[in-house]
Amino acid sequence: MTTARPPVSPRQRAVYRRRRLAVSGLGLLLVAVLVQGVQGASALIAGTFGGAESATTTALVDPSYAPVRIDVPATGLSQPLQVAGLDGTDLKPPAGKVAWFTGLDRVVPGELGTAVVAAQAGEGGAFAGLTTVDEGDRVVITFADGVTLVLDVVATSLIDDDELHDSQLIWGLQTETRRVAVVTPDEVPGQDGHLLVVAELA
Repeated sequence: MTTARPPVSPRQRAVYRRRRLAVSGLGLLLVAVLVQGVQGASALIAGTFGGAESATTTALVDPSYAPVRIDVPATGLSQPLQVAGLDGTDLKPPAGKVAWFTGLDRVVPGELGTAVVAAQAGEGGAFAGLTTVDEGDRVVITFADGVTLVLDVVATSLIDDDELHDSQLIWGLQTETRRVAVVTPDEVPGQDGHLLVVAELA
């Protein structure tokens, strides 16, 4: 008599994949030790785990459910999203790109907590058109599986350099709502400060 196995959830499949990858990585490490000695193994470790954003991302979210686009319909902004790692509280999105950041307990956009999304506001910056956003506007996050998350803008402000690194709206721990802090790491052209837009799930 055959017993039917219970269905495996996407999260369980992601865990199984990560375990298989870990086993494969250990196998490669053993081969490096045998073939190239300790120096070769060290190089393999550095290349595989040293500061690799992709390794951090895999641990945080299954790529099938990763956030891939941000839209602010009221401003006409529509940009792809990619992941980046934090260097302290310095926000360094790739030139011309929009990034959501890992580290310092920042969460994946859409999760309970505060996600941080940043892009440059200057000429050619991906957030150059974001300066017209206002309270009550919508921020839409689209995920790789096609699901969308709609958040309401609850606050907009210009902040100085100190606030960019210390603001509790960006960096504070909170477990009450799904929040996205949208920030420009450069100052808004013609204005004295960085733009901070806070959007929360209604």
